[in-house]
Amino acid sequence: MSFQGRESAGVPQDTAALVARVFQGRPTRPILLREALGPVFADEEFAGWFDVEGRPGTPPGLLAMVCVLQYMEDLSDRAAADAVRSRLDWKFCLGLELEDTGFDFSVLCEFRDRLEVDGRADELFAVMLETMAVQGLVRKGGRVRTDATHVVAAIRSLNRMELVGECVRAALEQLAAHAAPWLGPRIAAGWDLRYGRKIEAGRLPTGEAERLAWVSQTGRDGLALLDGIDAEPAGGAWGHLRDMEAIRVLRQVWGQQYDLAAGDLRWRPKECLQPGAERIGSPYDPDSRWSSKRSVEWEGYKLHVSEAAEDDFPHLVLAVHTTAATLADSDVVPDLHQDLTRRGMAPGQHFIDGAYTGVELMAQALDAGIVMIGPLGLDSSWQARAGQGYDHASFTVDFDARQAVCPQGRTSTVWSVPESLDGRILLRFAKRDCTGCPAKALCTTARAGR
Repeated sequence: MSFQGRESAGVPQDTAALVARVFQGRPTRPILLREALGPVFADEEFAGWFDVEGRPGTPPGLLAMVCVLQYMEDLSDRAAADAVRSRLDWKFCLGLELEDTGFDFSVLCEFRDRLEVDGRADELFAVMLETMAVQGLVRKGGRVRTDATHVVAAIRSLNRMELVGECVRAALEQLAAHAAPWLGPRIAAGWDLRYGRKIEAGRLPTGEAERLAWVSQTGRDGLALLDGIDAEPAGGAWGHLRDMEAIRVLRQVWGQQYDLAAGDLRWRPKECLQPGAERIGSPYDPDSRWSSKRSVEWEGYKLHVSEAAEDDFPHLVLAVHTTAATLADSDVVPDLHQDLTRRGMAPGQHFIDGAYTGVELMAQALDAGIVMIGPLGLDSSWQARAGQGYDHASFTVDFDARQAVCPQGRTSTVWSVPESLDGRILLRFAKRDCTGCPAKALCTTARAGR
């Protein structure tokens, strides 16, 4: 398919006249969108997406706008293609002639495949933001607010036994599809029974000894595949097998779930597993992670959405960041500010909740001209939680003198900002002041006594 641009993206006169008569001052959202923003996407912006030769394709600027309308109205590809062919307000928004018959619905799927390559979706998002700014719908340097929500991965949650079984099954499926001559002679007896269908569809053993035997056998099966692939010369006919996605995942999961030291293979006990942020939970989405936030638990990702927060402007989305589910909200702040600045949308004030705040982060943002507004972390000391004893607020801190005075009138002797405390200040008091203090039990339970 080759690039096919339009000579003009303006609304044809006949289409505009009929829409005016039919809707008579009661425009739909597609009509309002066209009247407010004009043709958002120019075909020339997509020229590098298509071949220079081949059958002319549907104008890409039109397809991009169809995707926007499709999302607005939550339509399937088939329903969206029907709307292009039959709805007056869509023809008006897209700048089509009344007799335009549209395109086959499969074109939309092909266009989205192109959209996923090399950050093209982000480029189109930047085009839309610039159009909004030109039309005065967003103010640069204004107020922005950011919050996060969870994104559930389109996978089934697997226990450890199901995970290793599915990893072998996924590897076998991919090898069967792309390297059947290599795999055929290496299929061992019993593999068809163990991996011929989804692991959760079978009956897994329930006894402890039987379960250990099952995961040990699965571990040996997976290791046999990996050893066979590793034995192939890197430059040989089958050297590329080690780069297959399912094989890479199999290798990672085996290193996480089994102890492979000294050539032995042992099922790791739970207490010896890697942290959850590092462990793969499914071979079909290896970047997905389990996480929790208050009462919500999920397997997937975390989505950070930043929107304009001006009182007199639409609350338009300015940036979207998808991160690992286990990544702390505060860790995304530098990238978020960099992204907004790159788009020319750096905020003057950035409103966030306590999960995004931190003294060092707020100071860095202030240096860049961004005022972060949100609550700093609450005192998590045992005194503050218990509501008794000397919590942080009980001490008087003099930042200019770099000292603090305790409730008993003693002055600190050390003021430091260790890198390990992420910008927090560490204060120490002299041992001679704390050892014999009558209020020590209200202040600390440290062995050092201060």
